[in-house]
Amino acid sequence: MLNKLIVVAALLLPACFANAHEYKVGELEIAHPWSQELPPMHRTLLPIS
Repeated sequence: MLNKLIVVAALLLPACFANAHEYKVGELEIAHPWSQELPPMHRTLLPIS
């Protein structure tokens, strides 16, 4: 049980530091990235089970 908890914590930890609000690489600056909602019947890469 403790091993599973440690694995889950290790997988979720990087999400705390992810910040996609604004970032800059060289001269390329990305501000307020967004993605469009998929249509309701769109096939995804991950099957929902």
